[in-house]
Amino acid sequence: MKVYTVLFCLFLSINAFAQQSDTVHKKTDTTAAQSIIVDGKEYKGDIKFIDPKNIVNVSVVKNSTIIVTKPYATAAYQKKFSAISKSYKNYLEKKQTDTNLQYVLNNTMMNQDRKSTIQEFYQLSPANIKNISFKRDSHFTTDATVIITTKEDN
Repeated sequence: MKVYTVLFCLFLSINAFAQQSDTVHKKTDTTAAQSIIVDGKEYKGDIKFIDPKNIVNVSVVKNSTIIVTKPYATAAYQKKFSAISKSYKNYLEKKQTDTNLQYVLNNTMMNQDRKSTIQEFYQLSPANIKNISFKRDSHFTTDATVIITTKEDN
């Protein structure tokens, strides 16, 4: 009886291995190529040549990867703030950089060298900006303080 039980188990295990699992084959669309957009322009080069330390934001939309770099995001928020504050615009035209400015957003000091700050300024909608004040004070080590107040504290 033991022999029959062993043989039965052996045949059962062989049959179990012989079964194929159900598979679903999904056709992939090879005609839709992935495009890479860097700073608003299509990028044809190798993505490994983009410095990761210089990337502020990456988003994927359909078949496109959209990359925003620090210089592009900085130029975008400077243009946005210049349209709202004439003093800020005059300062940038004279100095060509904002590296010696201190930013305050809704009563919070911001470190403009951090990716998160650059990204927040870049994504800030002009419609959400209530006021931008440009204050010069000789007591600080910076040239001026840019105080940004939004319509809603985000």
